[in-house]
Amino acid sequence: MNDDRTPDEELTPAEERLLALLTLLRAETPRSDRALTDAVLRTARWQLVFLGVFRAVGGFATATVDTLAAIVGIRAGSRGK
Repeated sequence: MNDDRTPDEELTPAEERLLALLTLLRAETPRSDRALTDAVLRTARWQLVFLGVFRAVGGFATATVDTLAAIVGIRAGSRGK
């Protein structure tokens, strides 16, 4: 962020408060825990594996239901003739 002020310009009260809050926030930012990061990544990886499996099973189930519906639909339509 560029500051276009000259050195003799003072900050407004709102700007001073903002800088104080940002400084406080910067000081209180916790460090990331390596164990937590590893646990989150492991969970995301196994969920990704299961996502592929569930998509394959869902696709197979959809195809099976569509096929059965087409067969039953054709047979039901042919009986009326």
